[in-house]
Amino acid sequence: PAPGKNFTKTFEPADTGPTEQQLPCLFTDRNWASQDLGPAAPVLAAFDELPTQTLQLQEDPLVQLQWAVDEQNQTLYGLLSVEAEGWIAIGFHNPGGEGMLDADIIQGTFVAEDLQEGKVYATQAMWSTTYGEPTVKPGIPGVPHAGLTACGTYQTEGTTYLSFGRPLEYPAAYGPNYANITAGPNNMIYAFGSSNAFQYHGPNRGTRSVTWFS
Repeated sequence: PAPGKNFTKTFEPADTGPTEQQLPCLFTDRNWASQDLGPAAPVLAAFDELPTQTLQLQEDPLVQLQWAVDEQNQTLYGLLSVEAEGWIAIGFHNPGGEGMLDADIIQGTFVAEDLQEGKVYATQAMWSTTYGEPTVKPGIPGVPHAGLTACGTYQTEGTTYLSFGRPLEYPAAYGPNYANITAGPNNMIYAFGSSNAFQYHGPNRGTRSVTWFS
């Protein structure tokens, strides 16, 4: 199934690197009901095998972040949840970065209904250079979902979940729109919407200094 109109975006290609369009990572009711978690499966596998940490980001509505770091494979796996149904996003920074400026963002939302798959949710990698709406990253030839190693958005019982896997460090050849995660404190941002339409978040956002690994 194709993403809905609300999720289709135009974007400016990166200053350097490849410029083909990034295809969204799709997750459906069928994935959830059959326990075939598809592109989100590596996240739960990592949570079963690796030490995990959980951080409550805010209380009302409840926003929580759970993660595990596979240092051997240099990958961060995470699950962001909010007790609301709408779009959801998390952003990362290179050391010293903060806010939405030069934020490396993973965003997910409901996009469509499909007769066979049920509800369809899409996750995409984005980049923000301003305090306005982020842009979808260009695709990378031969690399699914602009470098995300796991991805899946889902909504159930009034809660939205965003699962993701991403390298701690990206190859320089990917271009400038990728933030690397280092040992020690790193600034992280999150936001969510009051609906599935990707619009301004208003007060539904926050930032934290997170030590993903030490």
